[in-house]
Amino acid sequence: MLELYIEPKLFKSLWFSFIMKKIWWYVMGLIVMFVSFIYDREIVDFFMVNRNDVLVGFFNFITHFGDWFIVFILAGFLVFYKVNRKFIVYSWVSLGVTLIVIEILKMVFQVDRPFDIGVGYGFPSAHTGVIFSVIPFFIKKFKRKYWFFLVGGLVGFSRIYLGYHYLSDVIFGALLGYFIGEIIVKNE
Repeated sequence: MLELYIEPKLFKSLWFSFIMKKIWWYVMGLIVMFVSFIYDREIVDFFMVNRNDVLVGFFNFITHFGDWFIVFILAGFLVFYKVNRKFIVYSWVSLGVTLIVIEILKMVFQVDRPFDIGVGYGFPSAHTGVIFSVIPFFIKKFKRKYWFFLVGGLVGFSRIYLGYHYLSDVIFGALLGYFIGEIIVKNE
């Protein structure tokens, strides 16, 4: 009879406890993402039909908070304000790893964007992944944590509202970026 033996040290490891504490959030996020596949087209079409010029201007501004170079500069500036340079480098590593993984996934899945707006493929959202990849660093060092999630959520929503991405693209980008950021923060 084959028995499964798991080393007791595994249960005490940082990785195992980290994964078990967060796994339910990631599982729920993935479930929401898979359900959103069903309604992706309807959601994007709803926002395209009900567009408002004021909101288009606002979200055109907000969406740039997910540009990698702006996040790179802001992460360096904000983190430098509170912590040492080592922490800045780790936030930049998180940003870079997230960009590389997202670009690889875009080439693997090759999901088109909703309206042929923008360059390249849509799944997963790089803007959302980038902004969420540095949120774990900000959460660790700043007191008002939920503001960072609000900005990240607005960036993700702007990508849908402007027609660059589907909801599933944004959800997966956020989950992936946050996951990579958390792993790097834990190993900092």
